[in-house]
This record gives sequence, structure tokens and C-alpha cells, in this order.
Amino acid sequence: MSSVGTKSQGHLVQGSRRARARDSGLRLPSRPALLVLAVGLGVLLAAMLIVGTRSPDGGLGSFRPLPSLADRARLSLLDQDGAPRRLEDYRGKVQLVFFGFVRCPDVCPTQLFTFAQVLRRLGRDRARVQVVFVSLDPQRDTPPILKQYVAAFDPSFVALTGSPTQVAALARSFYVAYRKVPIGRDYTVDHTAATFLIDKDARQTFVATGEPSPPELRQSLQTLLMKQG
Repeated sequence: MSSVGTKSQGHLVQGSRRARARDSGLRLPSRPALLVLAVGLGVLLAAMLIVGTRSPDGGLGSFRPLPSLADRARLSLLDQDGAPRRLEDYRGKVQLVFFGFVRCPDVCPTQLFTFAQVLRRLGRDRARVQVVFVSLDPQRDTPPILKQYVAAFDPSFVALTGSPTQVAALARSFYVAYRKVPIGRDYTVDHTAATFLIDKDARQTFVATGEPSPPELRQSLQTLLMKQG
């Protein structure tokens, strides 16, 4: 079911509630949903402040470091081929990570399209970057659906899903908040919209809580690639 969505000032995707409400007369979700996500964003910002508000070398633009969590790279999910996969499996590459869901109407496809554009502009360095899309809707986003979805942006993209418990654990390790919001007989997913970079050793994670422009994202990737050789 496709629709048009809106995004709050707190960089939270509100999966198309306003548009659906206008078109179908449905009520907007209650304020607690927004409160949960606002708290999640606050936790993410607080985590950034723990390790400082400046990027480590001045070359990562709006990206800021997150506290190091060893388990973050070791949590097991499934990739789009149904194979067990961990973020640490992509050691040797800089990872570009985004959390969302296939039926996300605006921010998710926009970000993935941006990632594909940036990869094309990296030239030979694109082989040193791995884009990872993590689904926050494991009930609907099965591996076959995710495989078709990410391939539409770039065949090299990886998509991860798993049980609700596995997805929740990985999201929590990145300080990502999300929540199902009923819409009639269907539902959407409100979630924190943030872009993450993971260094090639899968040890350091950096986050931008907005939507980095293609030039900024390309520069940040190039800086991290150059720094790590």
C-alpha cells in the first residue's frame, strides 16, 4: 500500500499518517507514539554528547561519534538471501547504515537513492564501501522482498532483517527508536531517521541525525577511507 508521508522536525519518519488522514478520514496516531520517538532521538543525541560533539578529525561533516559497543557488530540477523549475517562480516569496508522499512514512503527511498548516487561518484573506492539497510518491519520485510527492494537502488546493497527480538537488539545498539502505528487495518512504522558510518574495523560508529547531502556524504566517506588507508 503506497502513500505519501511527512517527517517531523526531530528527524523522525512519520510513515504517511497525515496524508492518509486527509485522504481517508482516519484519525492521526496518538501523541504517545511521537513521544516515544522523541525520547529515542533524545537518547541518540545524548549518546553523541557522551563522546563529544565534534567529529574526530574535522573531515566528517555533520557525522559525530557514537559510544563504542562491542556487541553492535556481533549481533546476528539475516541478509536478503536468508543467510546469517553480522555487521562485523563486512570488516575491511566502511559501512553506510540506515534503518527503515520497505513501505516507507519518502525518507527511506530518498536516502537509499542518495547512497547509490554517492557510490557511483566514488569511482574505484566504491568497492571499499558497503551500504547496509536494516529493516524495522520484520513482519512484512522478508528476505525476498528486501532483496528486490535494495537491488532496485544498487545490486551491491545489503539488507538485513530477523526476528523482532533480533531487530530490536540491533536498533537499540544504534540508539534507534521505532514503533508500529496502526492505520485502519494496516500499520506504518515511525522511526528515527539517522545515517550511520562504521569504520573498516567495525569498531567506531558515527551518526548524522539529519539527511546529509550527496556532496557531504561523499566527502565524509572519502575522509574515513583516506584516514584508514
